[in-house]
Amino acid sequence: DPIVIAGIDHAQANRIAEFTPTSGGRQNAGQARAYVDMIIGEALPLLRADYALRIDAASTGLGGSSLGGLVTLYIAAMHPGVFGRLLVMSPSVWWDRRVILRLLRRRPIDPATRIWLDIGLNEGARTVADARRVRDALRGLLESPEMLHYEEDPDGDHSERAWADRFGNALAFLYPPTHGLAEG
Repeated sequence: DPIVIAGIDHAQANRIAEFTPTSGGRQNAGQARAYVDMIIGEALPLLRADYALRIDAASTGLGGSSLGGLVTLYIAAMHPGVFGRLLVMSPSVWWDRRVILRLLRRRPIDPATRIWLDIGLNEGARTVADARRVRDALRGLLESPEMLHYEEDPDGDHSERAWADRFGNALAFLYPPTHGLAEG
């Protein structure tokens, strides 16, 4: 089936404020709730109206890299059942002493969510360890192990190039071809 991908640019220098769920001790940080309101309250209704998109969670995905990966997990935890497919690349788990891990324990995501989670092995040992912590947390939340694809890219670093290299495989996992349709 065809898919529609809407790319939403981040707030440049203010992306830390926009994509973080808590202040983390920084002034103007922790404004992710406003971003959530924009995505769910404005962007989704506009896209659904303009493109006659399906509105069920299984057809609706959300994704991001770095802080975008962090806010993707945050949105899925705060609004389970809205997004049934998550693309989480190199998430900034480190934010506010790994607050996302505590949030996932308190507010689990919908167990029917299909998730691509990845990390580049050239992003640093702590970053890789954090991604593995998210992987382990998600494994306990999902209805089956097949709902989560976790990948460690041996050549990957924390860059748009590395994320672009993995994007095709991520998209194929999140939206596999539909088989078994009636012919004729």
